[in-house]
Amino acid sequence: MGLSEYINVLSELKIQEGEMRLKLKKGLPESEALQAKAIFEAMRLGLLGILEEYPDYITIEVKTEEDSI
Repeated sequence: MGLSEYINVLSELKIQEGEMRLKLKKGLPESEALQAKAIFEAMRLGLLGILEEYPDYITIEVKTEEDSI
């Protein structure tokens, strides 16, 4: 996965059957945060494409730090 192999920005990576959970490290330098954002956006768009084709088999939930407040 690009977020852990290309740039080391994850504080948590959990992949298990039916679920993938990613958390970014806090306090990333701006350049790394921008790279991570681009990778997340590409992943989100890819998953949305899968969702369009297989709506009965996939759900997408995106949480941000603001959601936790």
